[in-house]
Amino acid sequence: MLGNESEPGTSRSPSLPTMDKTLHSLEALAVLITTSINHVDSLTSTQNVEEQPLQALTDDYIKLTTLLRNACTKLSLAMKPPASWDAAVASTAELEQKTNQFITCTSSFSPSHHGSVFTKAVRWETSSVLSALLALVRSLISLASSKGSDSKEYLLRTGSAHESLEKAAATVRDVGDNLGAVRSRWAENQSALDDALSELGGIISGEDEDDGWDELDLDLEVGKKEELTEIEKTRCEKVQRLLRLTNLLHARLLSHRLRRDAVAAWPASRFDEILECSSSLLSTVDDLVSALHPSHDLEMISEAADEFIASLGALTRIHSVAEEDSESAPSAAAIKDAKWFQVCTEQIEREKEAVKVISRNTDG
Repeated sequence: MLGNESEPGTSRSPSLPTMDKTLHSLEALAVLITTSINHVDSLTSTQNVEEQPLQALTDDYIKLTTLLRNACTKLSLAMKPPASWDAAVASTAELEQKTNQFITCTSSFSPSHHGSVFTKAVRWETSSVLSALLALVRSLISLASSKGSDSKEYLLRTGSAHESLEKAAATVRDVGDNLGAVRSRWAENQSALDDALSELGGIISGEDEDDGWDELDLDLEVGKKEELTEIEKTRCEKVQRLLRLTNLLHARLLSHRLRRDAVAAWPASRFDEILECSSSLLSTVDDLVSALHPSHDLEMISEAADEFIASLGALTRIHSVAEEDSESAPSAAAIKDAKWFQVCTEQIEREKEAVKVISRNTDG
């Protein structure tokens, strides 16, 4: 339990200069953290990033989350009423030092050298940590400024800071590098693609997600769902076939192409480019499925279909490019894998042509 207990029947009178020094230090720390939050996405290191191995950086980052956690605990203990002002001054200085080191460590992750996706993930976690630290520092400023305050907010803020630091450490540890970050994002995109396919299935069956109007129990035309015509239903079914193949290909690329042993020699930047294909595909799929809700606007569907097909083309090229990069003789498993991609790609090409036709044809 956090505490600094006084002897029964005694009380401690704060030394005003020491209390003022604590407040001044806390306010300066709040300014530092606020400035860092505003510039975390543009952090750059003055050191040569190529001289800083990724594993060493991630180890330092994780270690600093532990040191920051300890510093937060010390400061909260020192500030618990009645505060130990001398200890609070020292603890604030320690928290400021560790915060500076944490920011410096974050700045050492380079998008060009360590990968954009992983660097963004690290910066996101750092931003979350800094926000939690800022909330803690502000609660301590409020506590120190209010005589006789028994507010427990600082305890909640301490807990939140601990949670944020633990999450940051776990994320960096589990993701590990740019490939890990890309695989994580790819899996998220896969889930969203599966949701889009389910949504399209609901549109075709007439059981798409309730828009909330039925719950109001009002007899309004705006609350009534439109139904697909037979031509519109046929159009949706052809897109559905292509989308199923697309999702299979997207999932297969994650499980068979983006394996660590298969891409160990790739530079970190290559994974950034590959993820862009996945993210672009997801965006165009969402737009196309949205356009297929009744009633159909052919111009909108045609435009969405063209963009989807273009992004799908980029996705189908990932496996062929990876094969070209391989210098070793293909194994039996690799040959079988290549055959799967060939068959899938051929089916996709056939379905793409069908979708091109129906997206422009009023007869479906």
